[in-house]
Amino acid sequence: LDVLLAYEDPRPMGRFRVAIALLVAMSAFSMHQSAAFLFSSAGLLTTEGARAIAARGQFDDVIQPGLWTLLQYPAGTSWSSLHFWDSPLAVHLHLALLYVACLGLALGTWTRYAKWAAFVVYSALWSRNMLSFGGEQVLFIALLMLCLSDCGAACSLDARGRPLRAIPRWPRVLLVLQLIPIYLGNALAKDGLTWIKGHAVHFAATTSACGRFALWERADALAPVFWLANHLTLYFEFGFALVVLRALAELSGPTRPPTRASRAVVLALCGLAGALFVHDYAPVVRLGVPEVFGLLGGVAIAIVARRALATALGRRVFSWVSAPRLWIPLGVLFHVGVFAALSVDVFVLATAAYYLLLTGGDPALTRPRPALPARALELVDVVGVLIASGLVLAFTPWLWAPMMIACLVAMIARARARGVPRRAVLVPAFCALHVAGALLWCLPREPALTDARARVTRPFTAWIKLTHGYQSWQMFAPNTSTREGFLVALGETDDGSIAPIFEIPATPTADERPVLGREKREKILRRLAWESDAAARPWFARYLCREAPPELRAVSLARRSFAALPFGARESTEARRRRFER
Repeated sequence: LDVLLAYEDPRPMGRFRVAIALLVAMSAFSMHQSAAFLFSSAGLLTTEGARAIAARGQFDDVIQPGLWTLLQYPAGTSWSSLHFWDSPLAVHLHLALLYVACLGLALGTWTRYAKWAAFVVYSALWSRNMLSFGGEQVLFIALLMLCLSDCGAACSLDARGRPLRAIPRWPRVLLVLQLIPIYLGNALAKDGLTWIKGHAVHFAATTSACGRFALWERADALAPVFWLANHLTLYFEFGFALVVLRALAELSGPTRPPTRASRAVVLALCGLAGALFVHDYAPVVRLGVPEVFGLLGGVAIAIVARRALATALGRRVFSWVSAPRLWIPLGVLFHVGVFAALSVDVFVLATAAYYLLLTGGDPALTRPRPALPARALELVDVVGVLIASGLVLAFTPWLWAPMMIACLVAMIARARARGVPRRAVLVPAFCALHVAGALLWCLPREPALTDARARVTRPFTAWIKLTHGYQSWQMFAPNTSTREGFLVALGETDDGSIAPIFEIPATPTADERPVLGREKREKILRRLAWESDAAARPWFARYLCREAPPELRAVSLARRSFAALPFGARESTEARRRRFER
């Protein structure tokens, strides 16, 4: 509570607001050219197709929404005005509103309304069609926390001429914590052979699907650079959590000796989290390590780290290895390098914007949390909620979500009766909901979830889906593909001649590839061709038949694939073109 309920300098959140507004505008611009194809009824998914794939339960498989559909629509997690009006004009109006909201958010004018408009409109676009969604969760989480914060108190036209005032700290704390699943979760997922051997970056940079430039022509000379970048990526993603831990440690308020009851609760929660992690984390199972040894190893590492940090030498070493001046330049170089070398969108740069939050600004503006009455919430309240949760999950799981709301209302009423401010209960409750949803989402889902865990996970994952705050960003994990796959639409005329209508991804025979927006259009078609999005394939067939020129007698899809360029080898563009045509 000392960390979450304190107040601090508003300038870090103000600078972060400006950066995220510009990046969301860049994201919208990157998909502007393909917006009608991605999000309108004249594109890949018709109105019925979008409802069937993204919001089937909310429309009850009907084509025209009636009164009952409108009543059950809020119960789902795909909220979008484009489910009801999705013409190309509607999509471009959404984009225009998003540009205006981003401009207001960047300038800091009408910030209170601009931040919510940007979040709602950006969410409306992606809630209609998530087939090409990837990495935008970094922007969604940033927008959500900006909406819940007083981000317009600094670096804005709204605050011009006003003295700086401290703002609540907890949104920045959640955003800093977000860097752990972004980096550490991504690093843990990269346990395939291509990453272990040091070949993953080579395959990512020299394929037509991911490479931005024709690096296959110099792949032999760049092989040491690719190998070094491969291992630096792993070390960086594993090690950046140290910066987050340091930033959080610097936020800690005045320490109080913990009570025996609080120690017992913390130990029980840590033991449960460790057991779930060891039981569910796939690499532990593949290594054949007994679960109990994995749990004991984690406890031993924690004890050794705690003992080491109690010494002056241990604190000095931790201060050096976790110094932001060491990791932040490396992080900026990493993200700019990925964006420059690979055909990815602006979400890669958005993660680097989080670095603006690693400093708390002027300590003179920091204010501790207001004093709370003693025993504001007793341990019996927490134990009672846990027992009630267990009974509900065992006998009436459908009451899980209403029971959570009822318990929150009861705890607020009890706290208010003792003179506790409403904010002192709502903020920790929201943080617990968001962090629990993030942790449950990060846990692996293989093997299949048990009934009890699925019931516990359902309300938390519903919140994550509603806000598009998906925590896993498994980029090129667990392996980078060692084959190149192409989807080609072929048109046949009445005289029997066959010619390609389009080629996805851009092949050696295609035109110049754009800097922004290519990934959004190509990713969705790669998933249709090579992955498990079978539900959207009939709608893609309708789109092809609807958009094909009238002189074509038939339209067919062809899949082509060949092995990627081996590590350490090179290939000219002409040889690559011949290999593709064969």
